[in-house]
Amino acid sequence: MHRRKPRLNPLRRDVVLLHGRIDPRPFKDRQLEPVKFEEKDIEISFRFARGLVAVVKSGKFGEIKRCFESIFRRAEEHGLLVAVLVDQKDYKQVVKIRDADPDSSARIYYRKNVKQAAEDIAREYISPKQENEATIEYSEEVKKLGPEKELLLRRAFCDCTRILLEPLPEGKGSRGVFRVHVWRKGSPVGPKPLPFFAKFLSPNDRDKEWVNYRDCAELYIPFNLRPNLIRRRCVTGRTLAMLVGNFVEDAAPLRTALHDGWAGKAVINLFETTLRAFRLQPFAHAEGKKKLLPAFVARRTTCKDIDANIIKRSRELGLGKHPIQLEKDLCALAKDVEAWWGPIHGDLHDGNVMVRNGQGILIDMGSIREGPLTADPATLEASLVFRTYESDAFGDFESWRTFVDSLYQPFPIRPPNPDAERGKYTWLRHAVRDVRLMLLGYDCHDTEAAIVVACHLLRFARLPIENCPSGLSELAISRHAYALVTAERIIKKL
Repeated sequence: MHRRKPRLNPLRRDVVLLHGRIDPRPFKDRQLEPVKFEEKDIEISFRFARGLVAVVKSGKFGEIKRCFESIFRRAEEHGLLVAVLVDQKDYKQVVKIRDADPDSSARIYYRKNVKQAAEDIAREYISPKQENEATIEYSEEVKKLGPEKELLLRRAFCDCTRILLEPLPEGKGSRGVFRVHVWRKGSPVGPKPLPFFAKFLSPNDRDKEWVNYRDCAELYIPFNLRPNLIRRRCVTGRTLAMLVGNFVEDAAPLRTALHDGWAGKAVINLFETTLRAFRLQPFAHAEGKKKLLPAFVARRTTCKDIDANIIKRSRELGLGKHPIQLEKDLCALAKDVEAWWGPIHGDLHDGNVMVRNGQGILIDMGSIREGPLTADPATLEASLVFRTYESDAFGDFESWRTFVDSLYQPFPIRPPNPDAERGKYTWLRHAVRDVRLMLLGYDCHDTEAAIVVACHLLRFARLPIENCPSGLSELAISRHAYALVTAERIIKKL
């Protein structure tokens, strides 16, 4: 009987680099290719290898310490699994050398356990080998990224010859977000695929967001209303990692769509369609799912982190109590208040929502967690009303302040009436109206609504000032400060 030959993966990395006298048979037994490590070929060999195995000569720690400080670091940036073989009497000392570097991911094995090291290397996921050394180009707004980020890009786009980066707004915890255009080599379709997004972040943050995509976004958010990760292009290095996904094209930021009048009911659709499955979860439980609010309020506000300049400016605008005292008062008010509890986006500011054809598209899944259903609408409202953008003018603060007072002085909190005639803030009034319909739409008690809105105004006050032109930095400080003043008014009414 004719047997079909197994298909070979041309991108699989099977080479294991051996540094020192090491039995190669355990690696050959696992269809790996053991190769003697040559330090002069480090940059080429690391592109094709999946592991580096080094043996420590008994009592000789100088050489292995040098490796930890140089060779191993570069190997980890390339994504290799670094395995160090030691005698039992030297184990603790080598572990101590390894642990002196908090970023080291090297694994220490007794020399007799070389088979276990080989098995771990064979099973470890390693990104594809780099057949090409892509040329990286930058748009005018992008500064050079540095060698580690460039290496991550080349690893992620290992089948490409050219990479062009355009900057995107950075999300929470990110260390740079970009639209990526690439040119592929040897593609049966053609050299120019659709653009990607690439997000640099720490390995720990990468792991959290990866899990959020896998367990939350992909199962509970419609695939056409979020980015999708391309897993084989997501790479992890030594101190940085990078998530890669398909870029959401033909969409505009929520604020732009609202301001220009073509968002339609994107805010309603965001909660009723995009986040529908999230918001249904509390009611999927047999008796519903409610929790008390104080712990959430304390975790969300953390007023001790509010910048002193914000507090000083808020005093000038009428703040009476210190923010830390406001936080204590709010937690006391929330003591016996229950809320419907379920999964929330966790960072639903207007920069994390795009609009296409009247639909709200979510980006940045790094903050998904459990919380009250009112948290996401309150987060979105605070960002829409209080964030500063390039289109704002410093001289508009007083008119903006009057508008804000009209939104928050009436109590209890309700959707504002629509403007009979169009004015400067008509678009924002309509947006807040839609947000509050969603805020109050799930059996939300008046007290809960006020507590959660005040909580997110305190939270907004401690967030970093927006990256806006220097002439608007004072306006941004004033708006963050006025969020404190507004929160205090709500707390007093409670």
